[in-house]
Amino acid sequence: MKYNFKTNFGKAARFIAVGIVLFSLLFFFSDILNLFKIQPAEAAAIVLRGTNKIGSASNGGDVTLTFDTGGNAPQTGDVVFLWGGRGNTSDAQAWGPITAGYTAIATINSTGPKFGVWYKVMGATPDTTAQGEGGGSGAHGVVYGAYVINGSTLDSAIFDQTAVSTGELTSWVPDGPAITTQTAGAWVITHAANSVNDTSRGTVTNYALFTGASVNETDDFNSEAAYRVIASPGAEDPPAWSSWSAGIGGAITIALKPKNDPPTLTVTQPDGAGDTVTVGDLYNITYDLSDPDNIVTAAMYYDTDAVGLNGTAITGACAAAAEGTGATCSWNTTGVTPGSYYVYGITNDGVNPAVNDYSP
Repeated sequence: MKYNFKTNFGKAARFIAVGIVLFSLLFFFSDILNLFKIQPAEAAAIVLRGTNKIGSASNGGDVTLTFDTGGNAPQTGDVVFLWGGRGNTSDAQAWGPITAGYTAIATINSTGPKFGVWYKVMGATPDTTAQGEGGGSGAHGVVYGAYVINGSTLDSAIFDQTAVSTGELTSWVPDGPAITTQTAGAWVITHAANSVNDTSRGTVTNYALFTGASVNETDDFNSEAAYRVIASPGAEDPPAWSSWSAGIGGAITIALKPKNDPPTLTVTQPDGAGDTVTVGDLYNITYDLSDPDNIVTAAMYYDTDAVGLNGTAITGACAAAAEGTGATCSWNTTGVTPGSYYVYGITNDGVNPAVNDYSP
């Protein structure tokens, strides 16, 4: 016996008499871990804006860093990170950002070099420069660096994890502290400084460098930063610089969180217009499923009403339907109790809240 689909209360499509439900794609919460797939390598990528900047001064001079212009200039919503500081003789002279609006991520304010990392979200009129305080003492070497992150590629939280600092260390070869990331595609950036004039700092294995600088003064100051994209969340311990000479100093490691948009899911068929199915026949559910950052799948369910996402799972291909536009999965209706049913679907990328949709 065949059963026709009909429109119920204007929106939900359902079967009548002995008919079988036509339903929409979805993921059910209790089965989410088994029903969707995430591929960390596809996570959204954090993107630099322009090139990193580095500047130095002797005699406690201030440092002004000038950002790129045109399309590489900082844009509204971009995040500028400033790092650096100066040499020290246990004085109380100023150091840190001169440019207004920066927030300290972490600082090492000790009897050795003064060092820190700060950030600022660009407003309606983005900065064209960033300026760091040198303190004005004739004995101090000063170094500041900056890099700009495209704000559209960062999560609104900006940080994936709380920053980690070594504090002041003596006879120390710069070696960033470990940090544990929580999000696929997070950036780990370690910033270091010490009291040795050394322009041959070397490399950090598997990391790219934000070029640093060294100043020969009574109180030498040397600083550089290095970064790496971490594909899968977990503990990350940046290696030491390969040939940086030991001295008094410290390092600060931060982790940035990439933006991750939720998947989208729309079930287009059944639409309640002339759909007919016989128990035991196959029915193609039509849907659109996409995710710009992850690879996801969706599972399908049928339900006696259009609320609660508490229906019965559909097995087979519709239990893990792949991404696509106008895609279909085939539902084997064998064993379905004749009746009227609604269709709905849920998908989840493992980062954002689950997304669901009922057929028209």
